[in-house]
Amino acid sequence: MPPSGRTTRSFFRAARYGLVACVLWMGVSDAAAQLPADPGASAVATPSIEGVFDRPELGAVRAELIALRAQLDGQGLPGVMVDEKAAEGLSKHIPGQLILAACRQVAVRLDSARGALGSLRLPLDRELLRAMVDAQAVGASADALVALGQQVRAPVRAERVRATLVALQAVAELGEREFEIGDALTAVGAAVRSGGHPAVRDLLVDARALRGTPSARGLALRERATRGRPESPGRSGSSHGNGPPHDVGYGQGRGRGNGVNMGMNPG
Repeated sequence: MPPSGRTTRSFFRAARYGLVACVLWMGVSDAAAQLPADPGASAVATPSIEGVFDRPELGAVRAELIALRAQLDGQGLPGVMVDEKAAEGLSKHIPGQLILAACRQVAVRLDSARGALGSLRLPLDRELLRAMVDAQAVGASADALVALGQQVRAPVRAERVRATLVALQAVAELGEREFEIGDALTAVGAAVRSGGHPAVRDLLVDARALRGTPSARGLALRERATRGRPESPGRSGSSHGNGPPHDVGYGQGRGRGNGVNMGMNPG
């Protein structure tokens, strides 16, 4: 069964944020293939999602996918994201060559994510890498994500990692919910500054209820982020709400970025 227009658009959504079709077919693939090796990274063995590369639909690109995964593993990056992206594309009946292009784009974003986390002096935590990739997939640049991360203030490193993760996941969710990426970054940054990650969680609760045009929703989102909201029992600002957002970070296997959306869009 051929993919529907909507599925294909979802798969290639990030083209809306400046990717050109020919770049997808040529430049992006070449860039991913030339990712520099990191001699200081420890190689990790990534188990394949069972049988994903053995599917006949991937026969023509199987060797390249396996090599891409091994290359990422050798750089200390989660090569399993290639398996997951390929499995997602298969589930959506996306052609093999487009799956390969999307997997190469994941590799490019992982390399950018590594650089961004280095700039923030944060560890190459797998969840942080995923969140960085997801946020890039909805249009956020690595520089913008570094700027967002620099707004996080926490006395303990573990808390800073957690707060940064929540902020990145929030940007990814807002982008997937079709907020303009500039509005998402501005609102999440304001929430981070005004109340830390509890305020970011509250912002997402509000965002899920907003309706209207993209511009109207973006304006309302920014206003709510700046204004904040009072604490109440059981909300994230209270003693009962300090866990991670219950459905933030649609990452691999969770419905966004590397889930629902394959991260690129032909336009």
